[in-house]
Amino acid sequence: MKDNASAQPASNHVPLYVSAGAIVLLVGCYFLWPAFQNAIREAFDILTSGERPRIAKWVQQFGPWGPIWLILAFIIQMFLVVINVVLLILVAILAYGPWWGSMWSFVGVVVASSVGYGLGHVLGSNFVGAYWARKTRRKW
Repeated sequence: MKDNASAQPASNHVPLYVSAGAIVLLVGCYFLWPAFQNAIREAFDILTSGERPRIAKWVQQFGPWGPIWLILAFIIQMFLVVINVVLLILVAILAYGPWWGSMWSFVGVVVASSVGYGLGHVLGSNFVGAYWARKTRRKW
């Protein structure tokens, strides 16, 4: 009797290609679009400075959209491994203070996790079976 898992299709590299494509797109924008490069450099300089007033002022330029952008960053982080969740939490705490920053970080993590769960629920096990290797599926 054959194992049902062995009847599944071979591994597909679509998730790897999507992640690599997103990274190539971002790198391409960085080198080919001067305004994007300047914005990334400014953000990196400010966010790595560790100066709370400077970070808070930069984040406050987004106004009431700041927390929404932060939550979107948490969602994007879930799909792109190049963004560190600890950095996002640190930015939130430095920009909004320990209480509000922690609250926005918690909301961001919950929303991002809910989006991930929702995608998994909507796409179902057929998607997982078609796009991930059998060994990975067994681990899940």
